Amino acid sequence: MHDDLAAGRLIRVLDEWELPRLTMNIAFPTRANMAAKTRLFIEFLVQEFKDRDYEAEWTR
Repeated sequence: MHDDLAAGRLIRVLDEWELPRLTMNIAFPTRANMAAKTRLFIEFLVQEFKDRDYEAEWTR
């Protein structure tokens, strides 16, 4: 959606309205014996949210 707004394919109609803040949690019982694919997925999500800075994108 952000890309479509930036390209002018969408326009904002409720600029003053904001979505409630989103909190994301990743819950798992323990790292001991965690499957490698699960650990890699968690690491990917954490890095993706850091790299893309979604909070700044969503609050523009």
